[in-house]
Amino acid sequence: MPAAIHRLQEALDDVNHERSRQLIREALQYEEIHLSEWLQTVNGLEGVQHIECDRDGSETVWFDPNDVFAIEATLDVAQSFGWSV
Repeated sequence: MPAAIHRLQEALDDVNHERSRQLIREALQYEEIHLSEWLQTVNGLEGVQHIECDRDGSETVWFDPNDVFAIEATLDVAQSFGWSV
């Protein structure tokens, strides 16, 4: 579970459970869309070999080790999406 969703879930523990579930569903949907856009963008970069998504919500990007440009471009893309790297 992404850290942002976990924090949201903790913050909502004391509120009405149905409203809490609704807000978490909305947040998860946003997170999935956000992740999908990021992966599509990064996946299109030359030098990116493949991307693995872990169950904890983190991603591992595998690069061609000789392609420094792809690594720099991926960092730029991630930062433009507001992700910490």
